[in-house]
Amino acid sequence: MNSIEFDKAGRIKKLNTLAKPLNTNHIESACRLFNDKQGDIESYAPSKDYDLIVHSRPYPPKAIFGLAMSELLNIEVSSKHFTGGEKSPCFKVLRKLGYEVIAKERDTENVTLELYGQYNREEVCKVFAPEAKFTKGAGSWGLSGIVSNASKEGDFVFFVTLEPSQSNTYEDFITDDGKLIWWSQNQHTSESSVIKQLIAHDDKTNTIHLFLRANKEDDYTYLGHLLFDNWDATTSEPVNINWQFESWPIPSRIQRRIAFETHSNTPTFASLNPDKTVIKEVPIDGNLSTPYSESGRKRKAAQVDWAERDKRNRELGDIGERIVLEMERKHLVSSGKPELAERIQHMALINPNAGYDILSFEPDGTEKFIEVKTTEGRQNTQFFISDNEVSISRDAPEKYWLYRLYNLNRTENTADYYKRKGAIDELFDLKPTSYTASLK
Repeated sequence: MNSIEFDKAGRIKKLNTLAKPLNTNHIESACRLFNDKQGDIESYAPSKDYDLIVHSRPYPPKAIFGLAMSELLNIEVSSKHFTGGEKSPCFKVLRKLGYEVIAKERDTENVTLELYGQYNREEVCKVFAPEAKFTKGAGSWGLSGIVSNASKEGDFVFFVTLEPSQSNTYEDFITDDGKLIWWSQNQHTSESSVIKQLIAHDDKTNTIHLFLRANKEDDYTYLGHLLFDNWDATTSEPVNINWQFESWPIPSRIQRRIAFETHSNTPTFASLNPDKTVIKEVPIDGNLSTPYSESGRKRKAAQVDWAERDKRNRELGDIGERIVLEMERKHLVSSGKPELAERIQHMALINPNAGYDILSFEPDGTEKFIEVKTTEGRQNTQFFISDNEVSISRDAPEKYWLYRLYNLNRTENTADYYKRKGAIDELFDLKPTSYTASLK
C-alpha cells in the first residue's frame, strides 16, 4: 500500500505497472461483486459510452476494472483514481486480458435534460440547439467552455472541467456552502462582452446551465442553474466570477460519482475606512434573494492559506458592521439624541450568540436589533443567515432589522444598502443549506 502514489488530481500513478498482476480471476470476481450489489457501486456510474463483455453480458468497464484493482491492491480504488475511455490504461489492460470493450450506440436524437443526468457535448447541443450542426472538438458546442444564447438570448451553458488543462492553469472549485468559484477563459477581461453579460446576469429573466466533470475523460453531469454571486474586478485574463448553485446541496452519491471534493468557503476582502465610505439606501426592486453564505475566490494556481483567508472573510463582516455602527450614531446625533448614540453597542463583539450584530435605538428610545449582511455583489446576491438569527427575529419582529450592504467597492469606498424590519422568515424565502446530524 505504501508503494501506491497519487498525482495532484488524485489519480494512481504507474497504473499500468500496478495492474500487471491483474488476471481474469480478478475480473470474474469483480463481476460477481457487481452482480451481488445489483450494479450499485459507490462512486461508479453506469457506463453510457462503452460495454465490457464478460460471458456475453455487458458490464461498465470502469467499475469492473476499479473493483478488480481494489481486490488486487487491497485498497478502495474509486472512480476518481483513474480514467476510462479509449487509450486509457483501464481499457488497455481489459483488452490485454482478452475481453471485448465495445462502444455503445447512444441515442443523441431523443435527449431530455434531467438534473444530475450525464451528457456528452453532442447531447447537450441536441437539448439546447437541435438545429445546430455539431462538430466534435470545434465550434461553440464542440469545444467552447461558455456557450452564449443557449435556447434563448441571454441564456448560457457552462462546460466546466475541474481538472486544470495545459491551456488553463487556474482551478475552478466548489465550496462547502454551494458556491462555484469560476474562472473565465484566458483571453477575457472585464471589458469582454461575455463578461459584461455575465456580471449583469439576472436569474429572474435568464438562466445559466452548468455541466460539470472532474476530468476530460468523463461525461458531464448536469448540476442545474447558477445564480450570480459576485466577481473580482481586479482579475483579468482570466476573470474570476463566483456563482451560487440554485440546487444545493448536491447529493453525496452525485459528488462521489463526479469524484470532486468541496472546499472551505473563505473569501479575501480588504478593509475599508468607514469615515470615508459613501453609503446610500436604495429601494428594493422585486423579490429578495434566498439567504446563503457569502462566496469566496481562489488565486490562480496558488497554494491557499485557508486559515488566513477565513480571517479575511470575517473582516468583510466587520467592515459592514463598522459602517452601520457609524451610520446609526450619526442618525441619532442628527436627530438630537446624542445620549442614545452613546448607548449603541457592537453586540457581535460582546455576545456572538445574541442573534444580531448591533444594538441601536430609534429616536424615541425603542431598541433596534440590527443584523448586518455585507457583500461586494449585487442587491439580489444571496446570503447566509443562522437559525439563531432567524429565531431572534421571530421573537422580537418589532425590534429586529436586517441591513443588507451590497455593491461594496473597496477602491472607491462606496456601498449601497437596503434595510428590512421584522421576522426574517416573513421577509425572505429561506432554503436549508446544511443540517446537524446525530446518531439515531
